Amino acid sequence: MLLAALAVVLIAPADLFAQQVPLPKTAAEVPGPAAGTAMTKEYVQMVGRMAYLWGWPLVNNMNRSKAFAEAP
Repeated sequence: MLLAALAVVLIAPADLFAQQVPLPKTAAEVPGPAAGTAMTKEYVQMVGRMAYLWGWPLVNNMNRSKAFAEAP
């Protein structure tokens, strides 16, 4: 237990100085896929399904919150 705690104390500061990647400000700054990446039809369909599965409830919740905030 003591050895594990010592390892955490020694390793933790290394993460403090990790290289940071700047966030893109516009859509043009977002890098595309790596050259030679094959995106099959099935892969693209699955990404679309997952985006809908996770995104719709978030957008729905936001719209409901705005609507309730404007209610008398």
